[in-house]
Amino acid sequence: MKKTSVFGRCEFELPQDAFCVEIKMPCGSVALIPIFERQRAEFSYDHRGYERVLPVGELGLEARFTARAAGVHEMTAYDTRRNVLQNVAFEAEDTGLGGYVVVSEDDPRYFSLSCGSPYVPIGINMVETNYDPLPESMNHFTASKKTATVGMKQWRRWFAQLRAAGANYCRIWLSNTYTLALPCSSAEAFWIMDEAPGDVAITGGGVSLPTFVHGCVIRMVKAV
Repeated sequence: MKKTSVFGRCEFELPQDAFCVEIKMPCGSVALIPIFERQRAEFSYDHRGYERVLPVGELGLEARFTARAAGVHEMTAYDTRRNVLQNVAFEAEDTGLGGYVVVSEDDPRYFSLSCGSPYVPIGINMVETNYDPLPESMNHFTASKKTATVGMKQWRRWFAQLRAAGANYCRIWLSNTYTLALPCSSAEAFWIMDEAPGDVAITGGGVSLPTFVHGCVIRMVKAV
């Protein structure tokens, strides 16, 4: 049986003709969860350490679910005629994750986790990653207009340093050059933002992806 954690992310690859997905909870209630198109990607690095993000495989349908209670859940995918296309049972185990960051029920001036534990965000704004100018052809002493970045490698190093310093929060700007949120239709932007929150992995913490930047609301055309 597939295993996941309470408040962990569970992913399901779906048949191409899937129309809707339902999750049956341990308590017996049923929830409808969204389906989205996903193109998987691979982060590779050249001999200088600079990053390339390339598509892997075909564009497919997926669904994601976060269990809020321990116990056996059941995922069922249907087509437009409610024929069952896929049925998967999975068990969510309580691993001590605190859950979502919410407004405290005891005192709305403060934050807490879903489990009720107090939460004080300690972290940084992550606005950008470094871009280096590349040399002009074989003339290594002349910089061209082309640039390159080590990208996710640098972010992972920063995430590790944050964890070591006791941080529990990271606010990643969607408007920076690396995440390519402008234009937000770029497939590479979604690959990066799909990878980053999982790599943060700050125990008991959270990730904020603000779309409100300098008075301009950025409308995301697809879910990350």
